[in-house]
Amino acid sequence: MIRCLNVNEDEVVRFYACKTIENITAQSISAGCNFATLEVATLLLNIYHTTKNDPFKISAAVSISHICKLNTTLFPTIFESLTCK
Repeated sequence: MIRCLNVNEDEVVRFYACKTIENITAQSISAGCNFATLEVATLLLNIYHTTKNDPFKISAAVSISHICKLNTTLFPTIFESLTCK
C-alpha cells in the first residue's frame, strides 16, 4: 500500500491507496499504527503539496490528520512542513 503512494505510480492508484490509508487510520488503531510512520507522512505531504486534484488533496490531509493522532511524535515534523516559514 505504501509503495502505491510513490510519485512514479499512476495518480488513480495513488488516490485509492491514499483513500485506503485514510479509511484504515480512521477505523482501526491497531491497523492504523502500521501507517503512522514518517515515510507515509512524507509521501502524503508530498501529495498534499503537489496535487491539483482537490478530493485527492483532502484525502491526503485527512490521512495526515489521522496519522498525527495515532503517532503524536510526528506532529512537529508535519506541522513544520505545513506552516509558513
